[in-house]
Amino acid sequence: MGPQVVNRGTIHAHDVTLAAANGAALKLNGSKFAVELGQTARKALAANSGTITANGGHVKLITATTGALLSAVIQNTGAIEATKAASGQGGNVILGSEVEGRVSAGGRITADSIKISTDVSNSSDSYTDWRMAQFSSSGPAVRDVTVESGARLKADEVIQITALDSKVNSYGQIDGGDVRIEAFGGPVTVGNRITGRNVYVQGNGIAINAPVQATYDVTVQADPWNYYGTSLWQNANVQSAQGNVSLSGKDVTQGLFTKTSAAGDVTIQASAKGGQANVT
Repeated sequence: MGPQVVNRGTIHAHDVTLAAANGAALKLNGSKFAVELGQTARKALAANSGTITANGGHVKLITATTGALLSAVIQNTGAIEATKAASGQGGNVILGSEVEGRVSAGGRITADSIKISTDVSNSSDSYTDWRMAQFSSSGPAVRDVTVESGARLKADEVIQITALDSKVNSYGQIDGGDVRIEAFGGPVTVGNRITGRNVYVQGNGIAINAPVQATYDVTVQADPWNYYGTSLWQNANVQSAQGNVSLSGKDVTQGLFTKTSAAGDVTIQASAKGGQANVT
């Protein structure tokens, strides 16, 4: 714990937390300790370029920072693995910032559940968190999330990627159970393959530039919270093996030779409350 925490070696433990802030506290949670971040630190950094393994436990890289307009405050270029114990406990990886700064997910992350977010508050309602951030913000903050080129994210249960007031760039491979990518107030770019049981993508403008495949349902929504609607560009195939595909936005544009297929229903909907809607 400290303003900058970096692992370049090998860590094997039940639970691992790299926490960067001006102070932190250990809070007893049952028979275990949880880390609570203190005051924000300027240009805080929690990074891993080595190997972190938590068998039956959790791995967290978290920061509370300000003044990180362009730099990454959470950065993984190494290998992180968290697997469940036989009792069913553990298996979670969390990469997240509390205030501002970019989150960069590279390397290899393997777990039962992966959460990458620029909002690691206790709220379960990301839309509410986004609206509160808009009202309380004193100025522009960068809260981008990037899955870097060459990265590989694999989770049996859930992969959740969330950005508030900023964008999500997904350039690495994502292979999950339920995959959920949300950018509240910013665009989403899918630049590498996404495979999941169910896949949900929502953003203020969406570009699908790589294949999206689901066993069951695929839902892509170009910002349902925007009154005027935003655009969806589909430049790669979107497929459901056993379920449905739903694509929606103010304008939905499908590239030449692009395929959209499902065992169930395919719905492509252009709608805008305050303007013209188009499907091309």
